[in-house]
Amino acid sequence: MLKKLFIVAIVSVVSLSAGVIAFSRPMEATVLRFEMNSTTFTSNGVPRQVDVAPYIDAAYDRAMLPLRAIAEELGTTVNWIDGARTVILERGGISISLSVDMPLPDGMGMPQIVDDRTMVPIRYIAETLGASVAWNEDDNSVHVTESTPQDQMTPTPTPQTPVVTPTPAPQESISINLDEFERRIFELTNVERANYGLPPLIWDPSVTAVARAHSDDLAINNLFGHTGSDGSDVGQRLARAGISYRNWAENVIGGRSTPEAAVAGWMDSPGHRANILNRNVTHLGVGVHHSAGSRFRFYATQKFVLLAQPTSTQQPHESIVTPSPQAPTVTPSPALQEPSSINLDDFERRVFELTNVERANNGLPPLIWDSGLASAARAHSDDLARNNLFGHTGSDGSSVGERLSRAGISHRGWAENVSGGRNTPEATVAGWMASPGHRSNILNRDMTHLGVGLSHLEGSRFSFYATQKFAIQN
Repeated sequence: MLKKLFIVAIVSVVSLSAGVIAFSRPMEATVLRFEMNSTTFTSNGVPRQVDVAPYIDAAYDRAMLPLRAIAEELGTTVNWIDGARTVILERGGISISLSVDMPLPDGMGMPQIVDDRTMVPIRYIAETLGASVAWNEDDNSVHVTESTPQDQMTPTPTPQTPVVTPTPAPQESISINLDEFERRIFELTNVERANYGLPPLIWDPSVTAVARAHSDDLAINNLFGHTGSDGSDVGQRLARAGISYRNWAENVIGGRSTPEAAVAGWMDSPGHRANILNRNVTHLGVGVHHSAGSRFRFYATQKFVLLAQPTSTQQPHESIVTPSPQAPTVTPSPALQEPSSINLDDFERRVFELTNVERANNGLPPLIWDSGLASAARAHSDDLARNNLFGHTGSDGSSVGERLSRAGISHRGWAENVSGGRNTPEATVAGWMASPGHRSNILNRDMTHLGVGLSHLEGSRFSFYATQKFAIQN
C-alpha cells in the first residue's frame, strides 16, 4: 500500500555559507520513470541520463535516486549548507531539510553520497514535494507523477490538525486594527520564546515595513509563498530596503483572522516553529494585510533577522512577556555551574533510562544499551570538549558513520544527538525532546540500540558535552 505524506509548511532559511541552485521547468505536470540500476530515465517520455544509477538501499528497502535529477525535473530550489552536509529543498511553498547519513523519520531511508553524487529516498522526497510515487514490480521501475502547480499551491487542509496552508478565512469583525494585530503577533511570538527560555526578539519598524509590503503583494496579486510578484526572494527584498543582515528567516500564513490563530498555526508546524524558536535571530517585523475581496482575506508575514548593524529607524522594544523558568534547548549555552563531584557513568545511564521513559510514553519499545556505541559516543564527546567543537563532525573531519565503522560497529542505520552546556541528565534529555529533530531520533521506532557518552571538562567552552548514538543493529 502506498503511503502518502504531504508536508505543507512554508519555511525559508538562508545561511551565508549556503550554495543555492534553482531549477526551473515548464508549468506542466511531469511524469518521471526510473529503472533500478540504469543510468537512463524518462521525463514525459523523453530519455535523460544520470551519473549514478538508482538502486535499492537494502537497509531501509527504499529506492534511492540522484537528488539533482529530481530537483531539475520538479523545478526545485536547492540550498547546500557548506560544512553541514545538509541540503534544503524548496518548491511551491514546500521546504524540507536533509542531512547526508542521517536517517529520515518513520524509516523512510537515509540520504547518501555515492560517487560524489547525493542519493535520496525517492518516495520521501517526491511525495513531500507534492508528487505521487508508484512502484512497478514487473520491471523494477519507479514512477513519479507531479501534481499540477495549482494543486501544490492550494492543498486541502485537514480539519482536525491546524496547518499553515491558507484556508478560507473565517468570519471576521468589520473593524480591524492592523497595527494592533501585528503587535499582538509580536507579543505572542515572544511568549512562545520565553516558554523555551529564549530571549525576546526586538521589534524592528524597517523589517516590519518589508513584511507588510510582502503581505500586500501576496493579497493584491493572488499569490502565496516567499517569492514576490517581481520574482524577488526574502533576502533581495531586505537588501532593497537597506537592511543589512547576517541571517534571516520568514514565516507566511493566510486565512487566519486573529493573531492567536496565526501564531498557533505557525507553532503547529515544525518548520515555522523552528523559525520562531531560532536563537540565531534577534529582530522581528510583522506585516498583516486584510482585504475582504482577496483570496484568503488575511495574509500575515513574520520576518526574522540577525542584523549586521542596527537599522536607522530601529528602536528598542520592551516586551511585556514575563519570562517563565528557563526551558532547556539543545543549542549550546555557556557552561553552567556544575557540582564538584560527578559520576559520568551514572549520568550516562540516567540519560539512557530517561530516553526509554520518553519512548514508553509514546508507545515505543525500549532501546538496548550497547557498550560499543557508548564508547564511540564518549570518544566523540571527549573530542568536542578537548577541541572546543560542537556538532557531528569530528576534529579529524570524520562523520558519524565513519566513526562507527572505525569502532567495528555493524549497523543498518544510525542517528546521533549532541548537547552542550547541560549539567544534569534531566536537562539534557528535556533539551533534546524540546527540539523536533532530536526528538524524532529519540522516538525513532526503527532504532534498536543506544549508547550514551558524556564528557565533563572544566574550562572548556560548554563544560558538559553529551552524545547519544542510536543504531539499528544487524
